[in-house]
Amino acid sequence: MGETWNPSPPRELTEENAEIFTADNIGNTVYSKHWLFTTLMKLIQEVDKHEENKDQEQETELGTDVDENLQDELCKLWDMSMDMEVVKFLMEFKAIEILTGAIAKSKAPRITEICVGILGNMVCDPNASKTMSENSKLIELSLLLLESPDSPTLVETTRFLHTCLSSSCPEPWITAIKESEQVMESVTFIFKSSTNNDLLKNAACFVDKLLDMKENICEQWATENFVLALLEAIKQIGAKPSEMLENFFHIFQLLTTTQEGVPVIVSQSDFIVEPIMKFLVHLCEDEIISITGHENSIASAISVLNTVLTSSEGTIALLTEDKQLMRCLLKVLEAACCKLNKNAPPRHKSTDQRSASISDSKSLEIMQNKQKQPNTTDSEKTGDEGTQSDSAESNATSKETKVTFSKPQEAEAGGDAVFGEGGRNGTEEIKSSSQNDLNRSDSYDEEATKLLYSVLQGFCRDVVLALHQLEDPDDEDEENTEPEELITPKCLEYMETSCSRDRIKHLLKTLRKEKKTQSNVSEDDGDEDINHLQLFQDVAERYDMERLKRIYHDALRT
Repeated sequence: MGETWNPSPPRELTEENAEIFTADNIGNTVYSKHWLFTTLMKLIQEVDKHEENKDQEQETELGTDVDENLQDELCKLWDMSMDMEVVKFLMEFKAIEILTGAIAKSKAPRITEICVGILGNMVCDPNASKTMSENSKLIELSLLLLESPDSPTLVETTRFLHTCLSSSCPEPWITAIKESEQVMESVTFIFKSSTNNDLLKNAACFVDKLLDMKENICEQWATENFVLALLEAIKQIGAKPSEMLENFFHIFQLLTTTQEGVPVIVSQSDFIVEPIMKFLVHLCEDEIISITGHENSIASAISVLNTVLTSSEGTIALLTEDKQLMRCLLKVLEAACCKLNKNAPPRHKSTDQRSASISDSKSLEIMQNKQKQPNTTDSEKTGDEGTQSDSAESNATSKETKVTFSKPQEAEAGGDAVFGEGGRNGTEEIKSSSQNDLNRSDSYDEEATKLLYSVLQGFCRDVVLALHQLEDPDDEDEENTEPEELITPKCLEYMETSCSRDRIKHLLKTLRKEKKTQSNVSEDDGDEDINHLQLFQDVAERYDMERLKRIYHDALRT
């Protein structure tokens, strides 16, 4: 066979004549201006048809069906609207007005969902965002859509509202929400009754952003009904650490910052403590944990827990009587301290090798099946003397394992501003979001870790203060109680027999309170003169905790 010969392209297709074939393209894209214009015209014709048949359609609760070919074309437009050049072209065609009109007239839930989805992509463009914020009809329609019975429409509506609040022009949206009582009722109903996790996630992002932006709205939404709805949503999504759960914890934390919110949160303390404790146990189930990317969510969870435990007489016992809480608290504290000091976390021995430091504590009983190891470092033990979650550590090996979490994503232009996913239905992944998260991680981590450490410091001091108060009972007859008859709090038991020396040292360092200057002392600093480190020593003496006393004196010398 002879050589294959490829003829030269016709002269009409050379670079000199390329403009002839790209004249229909939108900017530098391959998308067709004519196709886009035609699709918008078909949309207008479809919704006009709905308007003409309005009386007939009212008889059908589920709305009308839409031609599959038109649906496919509109879905292609939905995907295209991620491209900012396409958005600019849509703006030239007054697409916002067209889509708003389609939402108002259409009786087809599928068309409504797609139109809101396209607007959700377009709002990432600053010019489009400004135009939408000036469109009072669009704002009113969007809030009314929260009453829709169609889940896919609600998924896109809550995503759109969250993106609008994250835009450069959020004030008109905030004002409209504040003036509408129906918004809170609609969102409360979603949290209370929805089983759609995508909807719950989007709604949580929207509410979290809203309450974080305006304190007066946070006060307005601090109702028992709303808190109960949040708890129902948490039951649906589960307590395993996730970005979705973090938003709910942050909403609780925002409510505790208001005078109206604290009593409401405390009144539901039994139900709020349970998911938070499950979250912390999941987080700390491995021997060595990583808090990177979860600093803010852990801070929110612990802050809410601290508010609940220190504000309710019935639950304050959990501060001193729950080994799980102390175990999780010290693990997270260790991780935070290591990050702040830019140190690697210590390698604790695996469960089958770990034992208390026998050489430095003659009072400790030799654990069953454990060999005495002189000069060893104290580390956690599990089994019958540990907590329930410690049983998960019984299969641990001496090799370090880390829990790794993804970092919460921020709104990015050109993609799904809530989740970093683009296109319709969140099916197309935007890789740039993950890269952006990596680029921002260093600065984000440092500030977030400082915030977490501050919350942990306050919680640790409250625990020690609660322990100290146990030794001064109100009943004067208890003054003659013999020391050996005292019931040792379980958290002290855990620290004395099972907790690593390093973690206790981190606790002691955290209890040290630096003297504040007079200008930095606020009216809320009622415990300014309390020496929490001394309180810890008093508690150790009170309950005859030999090992804790030694660690305390060792820490003072270092």
